[in-house]
Amino acid sequence: MALNHAYHNELQDLRNLLGQVEILLAAYQSRRWDPKKAAENLFQVQVSLAAIRNHQAVHRCMQPGPEALAV
Repeated sequence: MALNHAYHNELQDLRNLLGQVEILLAAYQSRRWDPKKAAENLFQVQVSLAAIRNHQAVHRCMQPGPEALAV
């Protein structure tokens, strides 16, 4: 159950990341590029990437290693 919750959180982080990238791309393509808003969106992209990396690190820590399988 905890693993399912972790995957749900990671999926939500990926959706957030994609949304921020879409905002940046749309602003750039429409020539309404606001450097301040772009910086804010890039910060949100960094936050999302950090959350995704954190979830991946947690998944690796939760997986048993070969020593855990030895009885």
